Amino acid sequence: MHLLKTIGLACALAVSTAYASAETLTGTATYLERMLLPPEAVLVVALEDVSRADAPSVIIAETRSDNLGAPPFAFTLEYDPTKIDDRMSYNIRAQVFDDERLLFTTTTHNPVLTRGAGKQIDVIMQRIDSPAMTPESPKRPMTGAHGLSLPATFLGKLPAASGGGVDWHLDLWADQSFHLRRSYEAAASDPIDQIGRWFADPSRNALILQAGSGEQIGFELRGNGNLRLLDQQGQPIESELNYDLTAANAMTPTDVSLSMRGLFSYFADTALFSECSTGRSYPVMMEADYLALEKAYLTVDREPGALVMAVLDGTLTLREGMEGPPRMSLIVNRFDKLNPGETCDRGIATAELVNTYWRIDRIGDADITDMDGRREPHIVLRDGGQPSYSATVGCNQINGAFKLDGNRISFMPGAMTMMACPPPLDEVEHSLNLALSEVAEWRIDGQALELLDATGKPLIALQAVYLP
Repeated sequence: MHLLKTIGLACALAVSTAYASAETLTGTATYLERMLLPPEAVLVVALEDVSRADAPSVIIAETRSDNLGAPPFAFTLEYDPTKIDDRMSYNIRAQVFDDERLLFTTTTHNPVLTRGAGKQIDVIMQRIDSPAMTPESPKRPMTGAHGLSLPATFLGKLPAASGGGVDWHLDLWADQSFHLRRSYEAAASDPIDQIGRWFADPSRNALILQAGSGEQIGFELRGNGNLRLLDQQGQPIESELNYDLTAANAMTPTDVSLSMRGLFSYFADTALFSECSTGRSYPVMMEADYLALEKAYLTVDREPGALVMAVLDGTLTLREGMEGPPRMSLIVNRFDKLNPGETCDRGIATAELVNTYWRIDRIGDADITDMDGRREPHIVLRDGGQPSYSATVGCNQINGAFKLDGNRISFMPGAMTMMACPPPLDEVEHSLNLALSEVAEWRIDGQALELLDATGKPLIALQAVYLP
């Protein structure tokens, strides 16, 4: 992967079918998650005939774009007007793929052209759960600023207060979602399954699981890539017993079965469930109690493909998809109810200057990305005792002190490891050191941090990551 690329060199490539007397649709496609796409990601936008509810949609025209950058993604789609019938219904479907993996897709009806709809439209895509990474997969795990290579499975047999042991199976994804199964040896009950979001706390060098049930479980981030359980107060456990979870050689996602709450949609023979606590969207298998869910959904007064809150007991498990490798899918074990009008109110933590992992996105006018097998470029400012910072672009660890006075800030050099960095890391590390020496001000806008020189010129652009 390229570490350094100059802003302005990246340009969108759009390929669409040409027609002798083509007409044009325009619009944008976006998503709400705070994440960047892989460099190879491709946006596919299709114009579909969805007039027949009992038949698959028919693609009228399609366009593809790469070098996407950050959303929203603008698109232009040419189509043959002779294929459009004013009596029929047409829809825009937008999807983002990384190779064969479907990452994002529209899940609602997005009408265009007929029945009062026009030729311009803005659509929102939902994230689709990615397949587990296997040793055969060409995609590498990502090593975050926290030091873990994700996605990954962590396993261990930990002590139980009631005696015996507890088999832990923890799956962590880089998008900050997790699945956890705990099986108690001394109990005849079923395993306890939980899903939710995780965040990293650099002030304690800890990773925290925030389950949808409200339970928090903390782990110390060990330097060897393993996790050590913290007590209920978030403090280290002083014991000779084993409280470590060890990273498995390959990710092997566990099935989890539990009560869930999420937004359900059904459109053009496609059923999706966007689970509230993780924010992930899962294909819904049309088995078990699925028909009860679909029947209730079809009786709700709504727009075609609209998202409706569903409460159910379900199992998340790897299943073969219509295309591409297996991915996590939902089996509805028991449908409970629909709550139209409800939404998943997922708040985003406010980014603070200190004790936050700040991913380095740009130094000067150069975009920065991580390199294979190396830690994500980042800066952490800590306020415990003497204010200090640590930073890296994926090679040496840069340490030092900083002074803060309102929006004024200055970085002082300190100890630094002295590994020889391969090109272009050596050049990027030099540019980071130089930029830090010139920083005079800071400015936060939401989840974005800018470090500026004394004249107000931006030197380093950063993004808050691994927040609650």
